[in-house]
Amino acid sequence: SIGSKMIDYSDPTNIVVKSMISIGGRGITIYKLTEDGLDLVWDSASEFEVEGCKAYPWAHNGIQDEEFANVNGTLYMADEGIRETLAEMNDPNIDGCADGGDGQPGACALGDTVDERSAKDGYAAEAVKVGQACGK
Repeated sequence: SIGSKMIDYSDPTNIVVKSMISIGGRGITIYKLTEDGLDLVWDSASEFEVEGCKAYPWAHNGIQDEEFANVNGTLYMADEGIRETLAEMNDPNIDGCADGGDGQPGACALGDTVDERSAKDGYAAEAVKVGQACGK
């Protein structure tokens, strides 16, 4: 993303890019502003996907977010607005599984959702924190 403070538009005939970080669909690319333009510092390429699959093959691109919470669990009891969604996610006849991981019907266990995110999302940087330490 490029914020308005990163680009000087004061002269429309000479737009100046002061700094930029570009985040792609599933990875991240970091550039350094130099006198000659932008130099590539690092690009994640498929590193998130490769390393994530290596570390967690049983959950590769699996889905496990708040919608997989148990009916009558903490989230269900705390948020009336999500109860209908949780009921559907826990119902094997709608979006749930015959075995929620404990032998009972319920929300699908993470291992049962492998590759469910692949077409839509996949591994990606959810947040990036940027800072400076020791002058670097």
